[in-house]
Amino acid sequence: MRRLHLLLVIAGVVVAAAVADAALIYGTVQVGKAPLGNHELMLVCGADTLLTTTNEHGSFGFKPEEQGKCTLSLRYRRQTVSCDLYSQKKPARQALMLSRDEEGQWTLTRR
Repeated sequence: MRRLHLLLVIAGVVVAAAVADAALIYGTVQVGKAPLGNHELMLVCGADTLLTTTNEHGSFGFKPEEQGKCTLSLRYRRQTVSCDLYSQKKPARQALMLSRDEEGQWTLTRR
């Protein structure tokens, strides 16, 4: 019984380490050379959906619960654009750029 208890404790520690809190995802969003200020952003990481608003300099920050692939989305001029970001153990700075593609559609990319 004692051995089973020890095994369960070790398994719990391993699982907790695997899903440990992710670090901050922060950065800026620009349209050309201008910051995209006072704009709502949505970050989806696994089952978590986080919302924030950029400040007047286009800066933002999220603290997701899970590590791994996330999708950042925003609405700009009646179009929703998104890009994939990755949540890791260490803080990650993201410099994002809104621009138009060949068809005139807005795209959101990392610079």
